[in-house]
Amino acid sequence: LYDWFRNRVMVPLVAPGGVVLGFGARTMGDEQPKYLNSPESGVYHKSQFLFGLDQARKHVKPDGEMVVVEGYFDAIALHQSGIRNTVATSGTALTADHARQLRRLARGVALTYDGDAAGQEAMLRSLGVLLAEGLDVAVVDLPAGDDPDSLVRRDGEPGWCRVRDSAYDAVEFVQRHVLRRGGGGDPRERALQAVVRLLTGVEDPIRRERLTQRADEVLGDVLGE
Repeated sequence: LYDWFRNRVMVPLVAPGGVVLGFGARTMGDEQPKYLNSPESGVYHKSQFLFGLDQARKHVKPDGEMVVVEGYFDAIALHQSGIRNTVATSGTALTADHARQLRRLARGVALTYDGDAAGQEAMLRSLGVLLAEGLDVAVVDLPAGDDPDSLVRRDGEPGWCRVRDSAYDAVEFVQRHVLRRGGGGDPRERALQAVVRLLTGVEDPIRRERLTQRADEVLGDVLGE
């Protein structure tokens, strides 16, 4: 027998209301995996749990926005820097259950993942989930090599405000992501295909029309061809 969380910094996973459902932990050495959560149980389901929600819900208005990051140490760093309307997924991709919880508390989401290729791909996947639930999404596109934790440790809350002020809407992010990723064919066509995939999950006709108009503005005359 040995300790599941041996040689790790442990973080309680607290549900709204203050009940501890489990623990997350980060290795202090080279052990793999780097991050480890409590096993799924009758009360802890990572596809439904948002880290920091118990505190963040006190700092967001219904017509405001929630900041969503990938890791609990990112969320802790942002809370410590004064950005207290922050939550994190817990070892899983953002799900429809997560999006529904966010929609009950806020109008929009500032999606803020790591500035590497994996973070970019994860944000693209999360966009569709959030838009389908009717949330407004701003994509905070961090520089390569940065994550929310390193950003606020270096630049504090003013640094966060700068990147938030320069955030992209969903269509702008898709265009930039497609151009950076590269590939064959016309990049505008590939960007359009990515936007169409996002639109397929949006049931609200008004929201879908707004996104279509925005795609027309950003992607030029591709939509008319």
